Amino acid sequence: LSFRYRCPQIYSKILKLIEEDKENDKVRMKAFEDKIDEILTSHGIRYRRELAYKQPYNIWRKINTLKVDFEHLECRHFTRIVFPEDVYVSEKNMCLNIYSLLTDYFKERPNSIINYVDQPKQNGYQSFHTQLLSDYGVWEEIHIQSERMTKKSHLGYMLENGRRDKVIYEWLETFRGVLKDVARNTEEGSSFFIESVRASFYNDDIQVYTPDGHSMKL
Repeated sequence: LSFRYRCPQIYSKILKLIEEDKENDKVRMKAFEDKIDEILTSHGIRYRRELAYKQPYNIWRKINTLKVDFEHLECRHFTRIVFPEDVYVSEKNMCLNIYSLLTDYFKERPNSIINYVDQPKQNGYQSFHTQLLSDYGVWEEIHIQSERMTKKSHLGYMLENGRRDKVIYEWLETFRGVLKDVARNTEEGSSFFIESVRASFYNDDIQVYTPDGHSMKL
């Protein structure tokens, strides 16, 4: 949220590029979403769909990390498919069912699946991600999730889990550890403290497995 005030010119420029992108993609995205509706409706799937553009800070961070310009940044938006919880079908099975129906028609990008349903992010985020090739020859990012997953993503992990889930406290301990580590290695009065915290904390976790099959996060 502070990006808008810390870097107002860059923020405004990216916001303008996003609005132009929405206009340029209008016809292509309508065709893609209409096909999704046709496929899922014909199989009796209850769902809602929304097109979400990534936030200016997210885009700015990826541009700087990947060293590309806005036009060459892939997946500037994604289509979210949200289904209601069903007492008779598990959330994972419903994600896989929708994924299967869509990939019967659309070609799937190799190695594009990210299964945050079985392996949630450390902050509790859950969703099933993949990329599909539209009829316009463009890879489109898809997020499949339940209403519960969406609500937790929008309103916060503590909303659902609170004191019942130790994961949130593990996440807080990790954050506390990052703060202490950065403080030990930053000169007193340095203006780079916050930058160092951001660089340390927002790196992706690396998950590895021991020979016995136990997972460990690096």
